[in-house]
Amino acid sequence: MSFNGATPEVLQFRGQQMISAARASVIMCCEPVWVLPFTVAFLGTPLSLSQILGCAVILFAMLRQVVLRSKSGG
Repeated sequence: MSFNGATPEVLQFRGQQMISAARASVIMCCEPVWVLPFTVAFLGTPLSLSQILGCAVILFAMLRQVVLRSKSGG
């Protein structure tokens, strides 16, 4: 079986069914943050300032959400 067709998508959907919607959304928000280092490492793509700032904004928003959630008791 090939691991490059629908298999990763099916595994992702199955995993999302096993966790809460809030946790799944945080994980999905991480995807662009993880893709960027991999493209730099494996493809040698140079980083632009907008890409770095975009990752920083995503990480800040996720951190803010986690901190607010923990303070509210949710």
